[in-house]
Amino acid sequence: MRRYKIKIPIIKSEKETVKLDYGSLDNMRPKDKPKAPEKRILPLIPPSDPRLLMQIAPFIDDTLKEFDFKDRVDLSKVMYDSMAKYGGLGLSANQVGLPYRMFIMGGHPQIEDGKVRSVFNPLINDVSKETINMKEGCLSFPFLFYQSIDLNGVQ
Repeated sequence: MRRYKIKIPIIKSEKETVKLDYGSLDNMRPKDKPKAPEKRILPLIPPSDPRLLMQIAPFIDDTLKEFDFKDRVDLSKVMYDSMAKYGGLGLSANQVGLPYRMFIMGGHPQIEDGKVRSVFNPLINDVSKETINMKEGCLSFPFLFYQSIDLNGVQ
C-alpha cells in the first residue's frame, strides 16, 4: 500500500516562511461586511382557512402598526417579496392572513414591462369590452387552474 503525502504550498519571503492553510481562507474575510437586510416573507394561509372566503373591511392606514408595517410602502414591499417568493403574478393581503382590502400585482418582465401595482380599497368604475382568453391559477389553491375570460382594461 502506497502512502501519498499532501504537499502544502510554502510561500517564502525575505522575512518569513508561511504555510498556506486553505481551510482558513474564511478567516481572511472582513467580519464587519454589511449584510443585506433579510426580506420579510409572509406565509400563505392554507386553502381551508376561512379568512380566504370572508368579506374584508376597507383598508385603514391606522391598522398597519398592528402588523409591524411602517406605512403602505413597507406593506407593498413585503407583499411583493412574498408574491415573488411563491412565484405569483398577484397576491391579495387576505391570502397571507392580513385583514386588508389590498392586493399587489405585476413584476413579470413580459407584462407591462414588469410594472408593479399596489392597490388599496379597489373599486371597479369601468371595464373594457375587449377580452383576453387565458388560463389562471391561484397561490392559495395550488394546482387548480381554470380557463378565464379577463377584461383587457379595468378602471
